[in-house]
Amino acid sequence: MFQYEAVKIVGMDADKTRTYDDNDLLGVHLTLTRAPDRQWMEDFNATWHSHSLGLLRSASIKDGGLFIQCLPDELENEYMPRLRKVVSEVDERQRLTAMRAHEAAEAKSKADVKQRSEISELAKRINKT
Repeated sequence: MFQYEAVKIVGMDADKTRTYDDNDLLGVHLTLTRAPDRQWMEDFNATWHSHSLGLLRSASIKDGGLFIQCLPDELENEYMPRLRKVVSEVDERQRLTAMRAHEAAEAKSKADVKQRSEISELAKRINKT
């Protein structure tokens, strides 16, 4: 049976969020339901970049969470809705990719079992003579 654990933003880690002395930016660490794999991270980075067109602040997956540098009011009013949307889009694509890979592996396994059975039957027939 296929199972996939979704990646979602579940909160903000205040302990991992940084302040900077020279400006009002925060280095915000958002907590995810699970640490994404490399393919998920690459998909997120590409999707965020394509959505931003250079106009949005950069965001990336770091230390199992999502990291963005922005002003506090930007985070709450602008970036959280966008980040949630991109995370949801990426996660749906990754879920479908994982499901297809699982289905392909199951089909291959069934084909392998059938082929082994056919080989076994052939061997029985050959060995009778």
